[in-house]
Amino acid sequence: MDLYGEFTPYRISWEVDRIGVHRIVMGLQYVGIPVMDTAPDPPRDILFVRAVDQPEDGGSHGVVQYYFEGATDADIDRAVPQYDFNGSYNQEPITSHPEILKLLKKYKGRLKDGRVDWPAYLTAGGGSSVALGGGGTKSSDVNPLYGVDSYLDFGAVWTETRMYKELPGFLWEGVGEIFANVPGGAPTPNGRNWLKLAPVGRQRGNVTEVNFPYLLSGRRGWVEPVYNGSIV
Repeated sequence: MDLYGEFTPYRISWEVDRIGVHRIVMGLQYVGIPVMDTAPDPPRDILFVRAVDQPEDGGSHGVVQYYFEGATDADIDRAVPQYDFNGSYNQEPITSHPEILKLLKKYKGRLKDGRVDWPAYLTAGGGSSVALGGGGTKSSDVNPLYGVDSYLDFGAVWTETRMYKELPGFLWEGVGEIFANVPGGAPTPNGRNWLKLAPVGRQRGNVTEVNFPYLLSGRRGWVEPVYNGSIV
C-alpha cells in the first residue's frame, strides 16, 4: 500500500430507474491523498460522472465515492417509454366559456371592451339593496354572475419520457402542432385535443433523458388556424 492506497474498490449502491438508466456508486479507501481523477471499473459499461471525497480523521485517510450513470446499448433496446399525467385547474376568462352566448342571454350580460358587464339583479324592478321583505328585491332576484369575470376549468399535461444514446433527428417533429390523441393511450375528454410542447432533456451519463409533453386544450379545443398555419 503506497501513499495513495491500493485497497480493492467495492460497490456501495446500484440503482436502475424506471426508464432503464443505471446509477452505480463505487467506493475506494485511501491513506494520504485521495485518488479523484482515476475511477475504478464499474460492474456495468456506463460513464463515470463524478468523484466525492469523504475524508476521516482530519483527512489522513477516508473513502472516495465514484458515481457512474448511464445505460448500455442493450439497456436502450429493452427500454420502454414511460408516461406521466399532471392534472390542474386553470382560471379562464368568462368570455372563453363555450356557452358564453347562452350565459349572456340568460343572465343579461353585455360585452364591453372584451369583458362582460353583468347587472346586479335579473328583474327589471330590482332596487339598490337586497331585502327579504318590504319594497326591496328578493334574494332570488340577485344575479349569480354579478362580478364574475372568470371560471375554473380543468387542464392537464401528458408527458412521454424516453432515453437516447444520441438525440434523434425527429426530436422537434410535431412541436407546436395539434393532436387528437397522445402516445400511451391517455383518454382525451370530449371536445378537447392536445398541443405538443417543446421537448425537455437532461444528460444522464452516456444517455439523454427526453420528456415530450402534451398540453390539453380547453373545452373547444386548440384554435387550429393559430397553430396549423391555415387561415380559412
